[in-house]
Amino acid sequence: MSQVLEDYKTTLVRISSEDKSSGSQSNSNFKVDLPSDGGKIDNIVTAQVKYISCPNVFPNVPSYPNNSVPPIPTNQIAIENGIATTFVILITSGQYTISQLITQMTTQINAVIAPDTVIITLNSLNQLVFTFSANYSFVYSGTGMANIIGLTGNTTLGLVNTMQSIPNLIGETEIYVISEAIAQNFLVESTGSFSVVDVLPLDKPYGQMCYSNYNDSIAHEIKYIPYDSRRTYRTIQITLQNRFGNNLTLPANFNFDMILKLYFNR
Repeated sequence: MSQVLEDYKTTLVRISSEDKSSGSQSNSNFKVDLPSDGGKIDNIVTAQVKYISCPNVFPNVPSYPNNSVPPIPTNQIAIENGIATTFVILITSGQYTISQLITQMTTQINAVIAPDTVIITLNSLNQLVFTFSANYSFVYSGTGMANIIGLTGNTTLGLVNTMQSIPNLIGETEIYVISEAIAQNFLVESTGSFSVVDVLPLDKPYGQMCYSNYNDSIAHEIKYIPYDSRRTYRTIQITLQNRFGNNLTLPANFNFDMILKLYFNR
């Protein structure tokens, strides 16, 4: 390699959903059109992520299709009665405490299985216990709702159904920033290659802003090797996903922001 990063000029570029172009789907799946800037960003050799900010407004009971075929909503649970009738319940998406979730599930399940009823409690091990007025069993589907309520497999038909694990209301813990234009196939896993620009931890409580704090610029450098290869940025597509590849939903009045430091030819 004949040159090092110090041999190149740099410029900063802000990528924000606030500046999304027409045709963008949302503030978490958007395009930004960049100016030519006098040719500066026509010969990019590498880029560094300098800063990311995004509010933690992703509910701990989300509603989006999972990766199964056919897709099953992540807020769906299913139960069966003694005559093999399946009842599908969609728990309203939102941010819940465990007591709020118990109240919501009780209301929605009772509405579906009436005139049968259910009472939901927590046992001494903090597992959810569903006590029905007739025999029912839970059907494990692998959706996010199963993990949320602690369901790890089908339950046995009966009046009392105890979840196998404790409920999980942590919610999303990180954002994967996806952009093929910036970081094509940058992350490699056993399941394939993914265009992950960077990962932002959602380390603040729900409703608060999360910020990057990058002290090691090398760890956040998107390298195009060799450096004498070139990239041109005109339109950049950004998609926010969770660890499982589900597209996250950022409300219309909340924005994602990222600052890139671009290295280009002198």
